[in-house]
Amino acid sequence: MLSCGLTASLFAGPFLLVFSVINSVAVYYESAIALPFATILAIVLLWAFVTFPLTAFGAYRGGKVLVQEYPCTVRKITKSVPDDLPWYHNRVLLVLTAGFLPFMAIYVEVHTIFMSVWGHQPYTLFGILLLTFVILLIVTSFVVILMCYFQLTAENYMWWWPSIIRGGACGLFMYAYAIYYYVYSARMSGSLQFVMYFGYTLMISYGFCLMLGAVGHWSSRWFVIRIYRAIKGD
Repeated sequence: MLSCGLTASLFAGPFLLVFSVINSVAVYYESAIALPFATILAIVLLWAFVTFPLTAFGAYRGGKVLVQEYPCTVRKITKSVPDDLPWYHNRVLLVLTAGFLPFMAIYVEVHTIFMSVWGHQPYTLFGILLLTFVILLIVTSFVVILMCYFQLTAENYMWWWPSIIRGGACGLFMYAYAIYYYVYSARMSGSLQFVMYFGYTLMISYGFCLMLGAVGHWSSRWFVIRIYRAIKGD
């Protein structure tokens, strides 16, 4: 039940908090973008009576599925993780590398989208956008799998949380680029535009962290199962 509630509110909770701040600032400045209380209440009720029940139903159905067993036996005695690894096994360095490579694959398209959304320029390259999104998923998957293999060869078997963090690291670079764009390219001024820009870009980057983190975890899990199954077959 706890995991179900966490899944349903993992994005909706922070987004509601950020939106509340942005909407409050818009109300303070009497802006036309401020949503009335009735509209906000309707959105919250949609989440409570549509999104959350569907998530709970999915959790119930998922609990009925048989858990896939790993193709190898697990030792009862926990093996210690080596702590004298070389510098290139540093966790922060691996996370930054895993986030930098996928971001460079989509950098040009990210710049174009920022120019369209915040620079008020028309955007028509939706086919290129779809192709870039597919490339992002593929590159993220391959990079996280490579990092997972790199970690397993160092006898570090704790791959599950690092795979999520490495997959979602691209979102950190997206937000870093948002800061760069605001400082050097955007022509914005005032508190309302400042709060709107950094609030909404924060939630977009956070959404990419969650999405790509899931991709990284699924890819690593598939890779671990396949590689140990092949070892067992040999």
